[in-house]
Order: sequence, then C-alpha cells, then structure tokens
Amino acid sequence: MTQPPPITTTHSEAVLPYLALALLDSGRGALLDDLKAREQVGIATYGTPLVTHNGRNCLADLYDELLDALMYSAQYELETGESLSEDLHEIKRVAMRVKARLSAQGTAK
Repeated sequence: MTQPPPITTTHSEAVLPYLALALLDSGRGALLDDLKAREQVGIATYGTPLVTHNGRNCLADLYDELLDALMYSAQYELETGESLSEDLHEIKRVAMRVKARLSAQGTAK
C-alpha cells in the first residue's frame, strides 16, 4: 500500500505527549528518551513529528514496522546465535492481529 507523505490538519494531535503519559503511568518512562530521539528522526525525515489525522493509514504503517521488527529480530538471531523466540512470537502475534484489522478495513497487504 503506497501512502502519501504525512500532513498536519486542524485535527492533528501530537502522539508523543500521549504516549509519554501512558509510559510514565505504567512505569516504563525509561523508554521516553529513546522515543524523543526517534521523534527527532521523524522530524528530520518528514518535517513534522508524528501526529494524528496525518493523511496516512496508521495501521498500515504499524504493520510495516512490525514486519521490519521481525526481520531485524531474525537478523539478530542469525548474527549472534542468541534466540529471541519469545520476542519473535509476540511480534508475530501482534502483526497477525494488525493484518486482520487491515483486512477488515479492506486495506490488507
């Protein structure tokens, strides 16, 4: 699925502040600095932070990123010999659920 570059609309809302609160509330604030760094990569790449209502299908973007995560996990296993089977299983489960939602939307890959 080819998607347009992201846009900002009057309905757009920054995603990182919402995610930051959720992480802090769940005791996972240690990820926040890494997420802020990733946001800067997104700004450098797209000219804007990740926002809602940006003209893209966020489920399709999520699915693409999950497929990348599977590939990187397999690469890690091949390069190090260390098994990530539990992590791979979880990523696969999430990817299959997202794929099912895309299919229900009629936008399955």
